[in-house]
Amino acid sequence: MSEPNLERVGEAFFEAEKAEGLVQWRIGNVSFWPVVRSRLLKAMTKNSRMFEAEGETAYVPEHLKTYQGRSPAVLLFKKLRRLPIRARLDEPSFKSLSKVTVLVVPPKERGLDGQDDASKGVIAEFGSRAFVLGTGIWDEVSPRPHVEELNSIFWTRYGLAGRVLARLLVSKADKARYAAMVNSVEQLAPLNPYNRFPYWMVSKHLVETLAYRAIFRRMRKLETVYYSGDEQPSILAVAKSRGLKLVNLLETESISGYEDTAVVEMQSAFLQKVAELELEGWKSRGMEYWPILRRRILEVLTFNFRLAPAERIRLQLPDHMQVYTGRPPVRLLWAAVNRIPLKLRKGEPNFSNLSQLGSIIVPFATRDSQGIDKFAQPVIELIGSTSLVLGIGQWDQISPRARVEDLERFFRNRFRLWSKLVARLIVTVDTKAKYGRAAALLEKSGAKLESFETFPYELLEAFLAERRGYRRLFKRMRNLKHVYMVNAARMSFIAAAHERGIKVTEIQSGVFSKYSLQFSWPGSPRVDYIPDEILTWGEYWTEGIERASQQTVRVIGSTEEFEAARNKGIRRIAGQVVFLSQPLVGINLLNVAIDFAKARPDLKVIYKLHPRNLINDFKDHIGELGGASSNFKLVQNERSSLEVIAESEIAVGVFSTALIEAAGLDTKVAIIKLPGWQHLSPLVEGGHAGAFDTVEELLENVDKLPKSREGEFFYGKRADWHEVLGVTPAS
Repeated sequence: MSEPNLERVGEAFFEAEKAEGLVQWRIGNVSFWPVVRSRLLKAMTKNSRMFEAEGETAYVPEHLKTYQGRSPAVLLFKKLRRLPIRARLDEPSFKSLSKVTVLVVPPKERGLDGQDDASKGVIAEFGSRAFVLGTGIWDEVSPRPHVEELNSIFWTRYGLAGRVLARLLVSKADKARYAAMVNSVEQLAPLNPYNRFPYWMVSKHLVETLAYRAIFRRMRKLETVYYSGDEQPSILAVAKSRGLKLVNLLETESISGYEDTAVVEMQSAFLQKVAELELEGWKSRGMEYWPILRRRILEVLTFNFRLAPAERIRLQLPDHMQVYTGRPPVRLLWAAVNRIPLKLRKGEPNFSNLSQLGSIIVPFATRDSQGIDKFAQPVIELIGSTSLVLGIGQWDQISPRARVEDLERFFRNRFRLWSKLVARLIVTVDTKAKYGRAAALLEKSGAKLESFETFPYELLEAFLAERRGYRRLFKRMRNLKHVYMVNAARMSFIAAAHERGIKVTEIQSGVFSKYSLQFSWPGSPRVDYIPDEILTWGEYWTEGIERASQQTVRVIGSTEEFEAARNKGIRRIAGQVVFLSQPLVGINLLNVAIDFAKARPDLKVIYKLHPRNLINDFKDHIGELGGASSNFKLVQNERSSLEVIAESEIAVGVFSTALIEAAGLDTKVAIIKLPGWQHLSPLVEGGHAGAFDTVEELLENVDKLPKSREGEFFYGKRADWHEVLGVTPAS
């Protein structure tokens, strides 16, 4: 069988749904298939290595997919608690812990094929005397206990004790020293959300060190720890306290993974401040603080610094955004839901008016440099004052909004035992057999379902717990009538809303296609837990896609940003071609762009990076290829994608929304058939773009690309949001 692709996997879903009646499949009072459908697709595309570009998105090749047993981390934890594990075939038994002389923590990054591993020699040398922990994606399918899963188990079981212990250990002097560090370092960039003492980091470290001490005690002959960088401070702390020999597997690297001169200078200034404040020697009550804090402090400092426009040295937060320093908003919201009286501190959100609010708004996680989500902002501006605006993503870690991720994590923890019990009661032998048959049909596509080959109790349990939490919230909001949500993929949220007769409207933020499994439902059945209405930018986006029978689509026209670009009258530059990068396929598309530029020196070729692309990765790759031609240029944040597209004659990409923006701006479009291009097959089938398997085909046809249909087919005239929301304009 040929390699699986998006089309083959998508069609396997449609076949399985028809054969097993999955769309209407109910387990107890849960409509199960909408809950898991997109998660299974994500797992299958990952396991098939369908997208194999940048190192951070590389996936495990078939020859490494050997382990099929239970979680090694869970088995090790049982061993530590002296519980019988009865290891099955190929499962680790951990019987030889007392004979181990070497502990190895491999590097997370091991190249695209997993072979660039600095720990291989050590593991081969010591053989059975080496105990190897798992790290990164490569060990998600190995019999090694994965560090991240171990840490999660430790925190789940001992987190409360860790939080109490941290409060007892951290002194006023420690908090004062941290505050002095914040005041000094924030001269470079904001430290939000770490501008207050991070008790949770200390709590987590304490829990992990106690747990790893228990592991090390079982390794009575342990002499040496081979580690990789500074990612596991708790393991290193325990090793030092035991007097073990420490060997770093990785050569000393630059502090910065960026080539941007301003970032490098900022990080150098950060190290200077660390030295001035003598943070490396910060030790109190037997605990070394800086190894715990250093990595995360630098990461958030760099992230916040990079959000600044290129011409600024330091990010200035927009006037409308203040760094939140109060108690966790989720806790305050839950207290209001349960009518627990709290005395609010300065700056904390007041949720006492929940019963009066008529709407909930869930914005998009991605924001511009001002922290604005262009998709939800019109709704927030008009009805935000009478709505509960929830938070989501990195930006809202610094805001007083209760983040959806934190809410759902809170619900899963609070109702963990209840959801496990209910799931075990409602899942029958027939249920598991039905899932098994569906899984077999899906895997006929050639893509594996790891780690969802057997019935995914964890997904059902998460849904049950989250739905229960949202039910409680919505019950308290007795006047709630409408939810506006960008990227409406929170099935537990929508399920609870629909139970109370609340309408859910999704605001478009990206591509819809036949293989967008949140939107495409062949045969147009009635489907639970999906939005009642979708607001789209133009007719193109949903044309020809069979959607759920009860779901309506309303065209509201372009975003303000697109409308401005369309009306700006940007002059077209003859001979300019822009390649539009995106995560997952960025490096592969870069190869095409470099070859294209070398073959067409008469054209000006721009490679526009996606906001999530690091320019260093792309520059390094160009260097490995021996460089690019003089007519080729990398562009990162200097100009917006819309401006570059509007001035270019041709736009080239794979499945980026920006290609449809190009069609809407009357720029000719070429699609390279890399994984995922099928999302934009309607653009090709409608005669609005050309699609090509190779760079040679692109070169042969680049001067004959079709001109797209008039722009308003893709992006209609911008609607008046007062009319969209039914709000009377202010006089």
